[in-house]
Formats: sequence, structure tokens, C-alpha cells
Amino acid sequence: MNSFNHKTMHTRRQQCHETNNKDNSHPLRTMVSATHIVELGLIVVTQKLNKQDALETNQQVRKTMLWGWILFLIALAVSYAAAAGLTQRIMELVKSTLQIASGNLNIQLAESANDEVGFLSRSINRMASDIQVLLHVREIAVRQHTELKMAENIQKMLIPETQTQRAGITTQAFFKPATECAGDWWGRFSFGEKKEMIVLADATGHGAHAAIIVSLAYSYFSTLEIQMREGKQVDTSPLQVAKELNAVLFSAGHGQSTMTVFILLFDLEEQKVHALSAGHCMPFMLIENTSNVIGCSGSVLGSTVNLETTIKTLDLQPEQRFLLYTDGLFECTNSDKKMIKKRLFNEKLAAWNKHSLEILSKNVFSLIEEHFEDHPLTDDITLVLIEHNLQKNALSAEAKTASSELALVPEKKERLETNANTEPERKYFEDIVPRKDWQII
Repeated sequence: MNSFNHKTMHTRRQQCHETNNKDNSHPLRTMVSATHIVELGLIVVTQKLNKQDALETNQQVRKTMLWGWILFLIALAVSYAAAAGLTQRIMELVKSTLQIASGNLNIQLAESANDEVGFLSRSINRMASDIQVLLHVREIAVRQHTELKMAENIQKMLIPETQTQRAGITTQAFFKPATECAGDWWGRFSFGEKKEMIVLADATGHGAHAAIIVSLAYSYFSTLEIQMREGKQVDTSPLQVAKELNAVLFSAGHGQSTMTVFILLFDLEEQKVHALSAGHCMPFMLIENTSNVIGCSGSVLGSTVNLETTIKTLDLQPEQRFLLYTDGLFECTNSDKKMIKKRLFNEKLAAWNKHSLEILSKNVFSLIEEHFEDHPLTDDITLVLIEHNLQKNALSAEAKTASSELALVPEKKERLETNANTEPERKYFEDIVPRKDWQII
């Protein structure tokens, strides 16, 4: 039965092919057989070619493989040529970046290509150019910083020591600049043995421009001091000094180099103090437990050809002190955006004025430091506390007489030491025999 089925299927399939080949006008070259395996449920189909067909098929396969190899070699050659050119361009980029890294920024790569390598070349050229600009800007910044540092050091040499004492006048100064080169400046100059001039100025702006203005002012006052020392006849009245300095600044800056100034001239022979303001803040005058403002005003130096200002003359009084300051004291704010209130500051000055100048200055300067701390300032802050020692000089003379008497009469010294803590004699005894365990509060 199985053989019959096999034969029947074979006959049917062969007849089918024969029928199909009759329509194709060439003899049958293939033989197809099919076997049905019932146990496995499979039909196995086999095809047999004759020798001629096999040779033709083999030739076609060889031709196909040959053309495949030819095309492969052509593609490989093209790829190698393209890769070689790309590799060469990439190596040029690598060499250029290495030269840039070593400091040669004058490299200029070709930017003609519009591919990725061309885009990378343009990026490297732009990077080198940007680095050149940044280095130039940094060089300028370093040079400016160096110049500002030199100007700062020079400006510090133009400002007196924090504490000065000469001709019976003592000063305590506070200086807190907002930048390296501050616009604030103060100076002290001696015009003979009986005249002391103290100047506080605030130049326009900050930096090198302000430093130049400050240098002009310092040079002018130093020249006056030298001329007086050489015995030349010089008019050192505050009004004449302000007019001449105004002419110097206006001539140098044509109205652009301006400065506010307050001048105090102590005439110890006439027991007078002459005050002049050229657009500057009005200072405080402290007497005992009171603090008043010296009311005088005027135009800013260097702004116009003709200076408009007035001079005020005051009598020197015992226990009299002055406080000069710049506008930054009451205009700058701390980290909480708060300013020092002028009224409260004035009240504290009056309360602290009963202490010595050293304690008064420490209290005032500590108040400013604690208020602003390390917060950046928008303006410079400068204060100068001034005290004339006329009464103390008189007491010193009395003290010398008392000391000589105590040396001759030991029992008198013992009596003074016994009564040292009594109020009527405490001040007098403090000047004669100061004690370290006393603390003025």
C-alpha cells in the first residue's frame, strides 16, 4: 500500500512537471520526487539537477562571488583612502590642540570643509581666539591690580599715623576704605610753632582718579609746610588755602577733579580755631557732655573757578574736642541695610565725651566696626578726633610744682595719697601720681 502511494505521488508530480515543461519549449532538466512518511507525518521532497544545469549554476555562483570580491576590494580601497585623509586631518587637529596647550595660540586651522572635522577645526580656532582674549583681559586685570596696589601703598604714606601728638594737639584717626584706592584723605601740617592745620578731604570717586586728586592736595599742603619751615612769608589762612587748592584742582581737571574739604586751623598763640568747609560734612564740637555741629558751608573744590565759602572762628575752650568725618559714616549700610543714625551717634558722643580721648576714640571706632563688621562698604569712612591740651598743659605745670613740693615735704604726698579718692582732689592727684588700678568708665 505504501509503495503504491509513493509511486502514485511520484507519477503525479512527474506528469505535472512534464506538462509544465511542454509549455516552455525546452526539455525537462530537473526531477522532483516526493515521499510521504506516514509514521512521522512528513512529506520529503527531493530535486535532482542534471550535470549541465549544475555546471551553469556553479558558474553563476562563481561569477557572483567574483564580483562580490571585486566590489568589496573597491569599497575597501575607497574606505582606506577616505580613512587615511580623515586620519591625517584628525592628527593635524591633535597637533594643533597640543600646540595650544603648550601656549602657542597663533594656530589657524583650515575651515573649508563642511563636515564634522571642519566644524571641529572652526571650534578649535574660536577656542584659541577666545583664550587669547581672556589672557589679554587677565593681563590687563593683573596690571591694574598691581597699579592699584602701588597707589594704595603710596596713599597710605600720605596719611598720618593713627595717633599724632604735636604742639599740644592730639589726634586719633579711623580709616576704613571701600576699595584699594580710597577717595578719603586727611593730613596734619605745622605752620610754625603756634599753628597747626588739620585737613579732612573726600575726593570724587575711587581708584586711580581719586588717588591722583589726593596726591595733588597732599603736594599742595606739603609745599606750604616746607615754605613756612624755610621762613618764607606764606598766607596760611584757611580761606586763602582753600582758594589756592581750588585753583590747582580746577586747572588739573577742568571741573572733573573735585574734592570736598574741611579745614581746622589751630592758632595757639591767639587761642582761636578757624574752620572752613568746602562742600564737606559739618563736624561735631564736643564740650563736656554736649555735642554740637559747627555750621559752615561752601562750594566743592575744583568744580568752579571762583570758590564760594565762608570761614568761622571759634575760641579755644577747656575740654574742647572736635570730630571730623566723611559722608560715608552716615550713608553706608550694613548687612541688614541699616545706617548709623546721626542723632543717636551724636548722643553717644556727648555721653562718651567725659572719658579720655583714648577711651572716647575706642568707643567710637568700635561702634563703627561692630555696625558694619565685614560687610562691603559703598563709600570710604574716615574720622579724626582732635583734642587740644591747653588745660592739661597748665595742669602739667602745676603738677611739676606740686611734685617738687612733694619731694621736699614727704608728709604732703602722704596726705594727697590719703585723700586721693575724694572727688575735689581726684583729678588733680590723677595728673600728679597716676595709679594703674584706676579705670575711668
